[in-house]
Amino acid sequence: MKITILYKFRNTAWGGANQFLHALRNWFVSKGCYEEDPFKADVGIFISYPFNNEDLFGTVHKLKKNTNTLIVNRMNGPIFLYRDQDVAVDKMNFIFNRHVADGTIFQSKWSMEQCHKLGMIPNGYETIIGNAPDPGFFYRPDPSKNKVVGKTKIVAASWSDNYKKGFDTYQYLDDNLDFARFEMTFIGRSPIIFKNINQLPILQSDKLAETFRDHDMFVFASKVETCSNILMEALHCGLPAVARNNSSQPELLGTGGLLFNDTRDVLDAINKVSNNLNYYRSSIKVPTIDEIGANYYNFCNRIYSEYREGKYTRKCWSNMRYYGLTARAHFWEKGTRIKNKLRKINENGNQPG
Repeated sequence: MKITILYKFRNTAWGGANQFLHALRNWFVSKGCYEEDPFKADVGIFISYPFNNEDLFGTVHKLKKNTNTLIVNRMNGPIFLYRDQDVAVDKMNFIFNRHVADGTIFQSKWSMEQCHKLGMIPNGYETIIGNAPDPGFFYRPDPSKNKVVGKTKIVAASWSDNYKKGFDTYQYLDDNLDFARFEMTFIGRSPIIFKNINQLPILQSDKLAETFRDHDMFVFASKVETCSNILMEALHCGLPAVARNNSSQPELLGTGGLLFNDTRDVLDAINKVSNNLNYYRSSIKVPTIDEIGANYYNFCNRIYSEYREGKYTRKCWSNMRYYGLTARAHFWEKGTRIKNKLRKINENGNQPG
C-alpha cells in the first residue's frame, strides 16, 4: 500500500501542521510506503481545511473520478472555536468528511467530541491519532545539562499572533512573574511588545529545538488547540510544561507538568513545576513519530484491505457536490477578504491622527 499526503508543504517554519506533516512524510518515506504522485497512491491523506490551497479539492475530485485512491481526512478544529466567524469552514469540513472521506483521523479525543457535538456525522472508519515531532530535531538534552544554574529559564512560543494563543497570560506574566527568580523567553509572533520577557522571532526547527533544550520549562497558554505541535515539541525536548486547562491540553500534557485555569493560578503552577523539575521531567510521556506513523499506516491499511476484499465500498464525489462545496469555499474566501479589508480600514480610522 502506497500513501500520499495531499498538502502544499513549506520548507520553512509554517505552523504546527506543516512541521508535523514533514515528520510524518519522512516516516512514510523511511518505510518505503510513500508515493509523491497522488495519482499512483492507494491512499491520500487530506488535511481539512486546506487554507489558501483550495485547489486541493480539485485534486481530490480528480482522484475520486479517475482512480481507486481512498481518501483519509485528518480533521482540524472545530475551526470556529479559534476564529468565531469561521463556522462556515466547519460546515465545509463536515460536508467533505461525510461525502468524500473514506476514513477520518481526529488529532485528539476533545476534537472528535466537539466535532460530533457540532453536528458532524460519524464516519464508518474513525480513529484518534495525535502528533509527534521529527526526532532528528526534537529530543531530550544530555541529562548532565538538566541542572538549573541561576534563574529558572522559562520559554513560550507561538507561530500565530492570534490573541487566543494565550497572550492574556503572557501579558500577565510579563507584568507579574518574579524576574529575580525566573528568566522568560517568547519565540514567534506576538501582538504584545514585552517589557521583561525576552522575545525571539520564528525559528526553524533546528534552532527552535536547540533553544528549547537551553531552557528548563515551557508555558503554554493557548485557549483552544486541536493537538498542539509546539507543546509536543517542547515535551519531546524534555521540558516540563505548565499548560492551560482546556481543549486538548490535558490529553497531551498528561503527567509531564501542571494545568492552570487563568491568571489567578498560573504563577502557582509555575512555582510548583519549577520546584520539582526533575520529577515532572521524568514524568513526561509522549508518543514517538514511529508510533504515530505506524498508527497512520495501520488505519489506512485497514480501510484499504477491506476495500480490496470487497467489504467496503469506496465513496464517490459527484460533480454536483464537488461544485457545491467549491462554490461555498469561493464565497467564504471572498467574504473573508472583504471582512479583513473592512477591519483594517476600521482600525486605521480609529488611530489618532
